[in-house]
Amino acid sequence: MCSSNVESISLPVEVSGWDTRGSFFVEHADLNCTENGCKVLALHHLVNCRSLLFLRTLHSGSVAMSHPEAYQVESIESAEGCVFRNLHLESFLPRRSRGYEPKDSTQHLIGVREEVK
Repeated sequence: MCSSNVESISLPVEVSGWDTRGSFFVEHADLNCTENGCKVLALHHLVNCRSLLFLRTLHSGSVAMSHPEAYQVESIESAEGCVFRNLHLESFLPRRSRGYEPKDSTQHLIGVREEVK
């Protein structure tokens, strides 16, 4: 869990994923990031612990938006009578099978294979 006495910044994000009913959702929220790397998101939708969420930073005053990044819900805090749930997130790095690794990782920085067999 994150320490509450560490300074944090708040970023407007677009969150997408699947809720506890299996329905896809998109919601705008604020992501709080602390100096020590903790990420906490206040969300209306109900999601499960270990759910996969996609966050995209919204740049105010700009047409350009970032690409979505995958995060996994590490833990959930909810208070009685509160419509938001505080989700503690961790970066999600996909697991790869050794058989699908690129032959030359310097040539294929994003993990794309040159040929499909």
